[in-house]
Amino acid sequence: PLPLPPPPLSPAMIVPKKNRIAIYNQLFKDGVIVAAKDHFGVTSLGDPKDETREKVPTLHIIKLCQSLDSRGLVRTTFSWQHYYYFLEDAGVAYLQSYLGIPSEVIPTTHQKPPRTAGRLPGGPGGPGGPRGGPGGDRGGPRRFGGAPGGKPGGPGGDFKPSFGGQEGYRADEGGAAAPFGGRAQ
Repeated sequence: PLPLPPPPLSPAMIVPKKNRIAIYNQLFKDGVIVAAKDHFGVTSLGDPKDETREKVPTLHIIKLCQSLDSRGLVRTTFSWQHYYYFLEDAGVAYLQSYLGIPSEVIPTTHQKPPRTAGRLPGGPGGPGGPRGGPGGDRGGPRRFGGAPGGKPGGPGGDFKPSFGGQEGYRADEGGAAAPFGGRAQ
């Protein structure tokens, strides 16, 4: 018997280097990249205000990010027919080495927001904010009164709901509700 031929190699997605660099740059710059589930569509990369944005096939974005996801470099979320690829810490290190970016440069989603001086947690006016005390007004009594003997925060003692005037139901002389203005049976 003749020997069997080797199994065929899995088909690889060949992405031009220009597109690969553009996709990786966009992913590194923002820390996230979005691709519609349109395998035949085209996605524009870069600043939305820029008229000369680079256009790449959406399939290239999806396949490159699937490869990064299988290596644990990005996290994938799918919602409303869009793929969202979020760069992980290992992915930041990989893209820095692949693109030749210094380690001081990090994606915008990984940057810590700048702290403003003089602002304490809890809002303006020090701890607890303008309401006073830590945690604001959560520890003390509620501003609106509760029902006597009832739960705090409930309606006040003078609360008397009125359900009159609604179309469709009315009470007849016997007190039974009759639907649609008719008489109760």
